[in-house]
Amino acid sequence: MVRRSLLRCGAVASALVVGAGVAACGSEDETWRCAAARCELTVSGSPTLEVFDARLKADVGQDRVRVAGGGVDITLNPGDAAVVDGLVVELRGVDGGVARLVLSPVDDRFARLDGG
Repeated sequence: MVRRSLLRCGAVASALVVGAGVAACGSEDETWRCAAARCELTVSGSPTLEVFDARLKADVGQDRVRVAGGGVDITLNPGDAAVVDGLVVELRGVDGGVARLVLSPVDDRFARLDGG
């Protein structure tokens, strides 16, 4: 698969991105809203997300989401957030197998813990 970034934001769904195979910044699809430093999306199933030049694999369960990318594999409950492949991934909620995620790049100040 060729990795492309549409306005640095896009999604390739291997299962579902709520009714759309591909969603991108500025699209008419209400399940995907992006700004320069933040993407809000609604996903279900097990999509692969390409956002801000990062590639994440999500697996939506009934009440939680497993997110993997960049050597990190974590399960988020509603209200949880974690850094995955250089992005802060926040799970706003899961309703009927549909998850609401907010993704934003990690601030440069926090990119390296050793202060370098």
